Amino acid sequence: MKEVQNVLWTSGWDSTFRVLKLIEKGAVVQPIYVLHEKRFSRFKELETIKLLTKEILDKYGANGGKILDLIVINQKDIKFNLAQKLSYKVLKKRRHLGSQYYWLSCLALKIDNLELSVHSKDFSFFKGKTVLVNDEKIGKYAILDPAVKDRFLKRIFGKMRFPIYNLTKTDMKDIAEKEDFIDVMHKTWFCHDSDIKPCKKCTPCKQIVRDGMGYRLDE
Repeated sequence: MKEVQNVLWTSGWDSTFRVLKLIEKGAVVQPIYVLHEKRFSRFKELETIKLLTKEILDKYGANGGKILDLIVINQKDIKFNLAQKLSYKVLKKRRHLGSQYYWLSCLALKIDNLELSVHSKDFSFFKGKTVLVNDEKIGKYAILDPAVKDRFLKRIFGKMRFPIYNLTKTDMKDIAEKEDFIDVMHKTWFCHDSDIKPCKKCTPCKQIVRDGMGYRLDE
């Protein structure tokens, strides 16, 4: 039986790219979605994941890949962990670090080899502190170097995999165009504050512009 790949899937560009590449390789993907009750776009994201699942399997399902039923975890149900919280606070003092990394680290304690699709522009936090794993079945991914002595960094990121550590959003766009799945990628969703058109004001909308993908705001 094939090993299941546990992938955090938001319906966004980065995580959808990873799911596509895994299914292209014939892998079995266990998608995991963390539900934020205060995020306006949460139902849009769930709807988009359903749509993308069909699109991806229609395109690459013949390769033997499989997307298991989506696991939805309510953020408020993630149990408080003092060690993770304190480690997160230490790292946050060093540089900006989104609050999601605290509760994602808590999930990683429960879910083996949890994949987080952090692209290269957001991966600078780990510069010089990762090692590369080359898996013939699922491709390359980075992990925090086991030799790193920073216990706080280990606490938060030590149990995760980072499969798109070396790619920018525009790199992924180029690959998607070359391999003819850009149509699927353009059905992804990123805005947190709207479920119809990108609001152009929320953090993901601003990051889209920062990452050279501003044209998506007018889709």
